[in-house]
Amino acid sequence: MEFQVKYLTRRRSGDAVSRDEDVNCEVLNFGRSTGSEVELADPRVRLLQGTLHVRAGGLFFEAPPSANVSIDGQVTTSGPVSIGSIIEIGPYDVVILEPPEGKDGAVSVELTRPAGNAQA
Repeated sequence: MEFQVKYLTRRRSGDAVSRDEDVNCEVLNFGRSTGSEVELADPRVRLLQGTLHVRAGGLFFEAPPSANVSIDGQVTTSGPVSIGSIIEIGPYDVVILEPPEGKDGAVSVELTRPAGNAQA
């Protein structure tokens, strides 16, 4: 499967800067591990925090028990997601996007709850 991952970074002015990455994989892994397809380099994130699968009927997110994850504001370890869904993984927001032509899925990833004073 082919996913597009859009990494968003906010400047002090509030403007967003993005970097797109195409990922070819069976399952999109999110975590602190450098082996994850979506690396979330924050100590508050587990090595493997969760996975995004394409299943019959759409996308499905799964996380290990006791993981710090919520889908659309509901704390959970798994559930279906659709375009516009927000998965909170530790300090990151992962938004399910409409995939561009030729892609099976697309997500944006943004660090929205930085540790300490990120502007110091």
